Amino acid sequence: VDSFVVGSNPTVPTMKISIWIPKTKNPIWIQDFINGEITQAINIKSKSTRESVADGLHVAQRIARPGIGLYIEGKDFEEEKYDGKIFKYHCGRDFIKPEKPSDYT
Repeated sequence: VDSFVVGSNPTVPTMKISIWIPKTKNPIWIQDFINGEITQAINIKSKSTRESVADGLHVAQRIARPGIGLYIEGKDFEEEKYDGKIFKYHCGRDFIKPEKPSDYT
């Protein structure tokens, strides 16, 4: 089941992004990765999906740093501490939030 944006057009499904960044990752590497994803996002055919992904990636670009997990939906986000060792990235109509950060170690 798709999630929907609450707003002027509630029938447009929104894209969600989750990013888990280990403390060992260099902040420059993180920004380079996100910049690459933003560059690829312009190829998404659906305008609403393209804009939703771009919004989420720009939020990530502003706040991503080592040792955090981010859950982003459009311009809204949740942030939590991440002690895991593996970088994880997911962009889609849904994301599965781990029960605890150690689920990704």
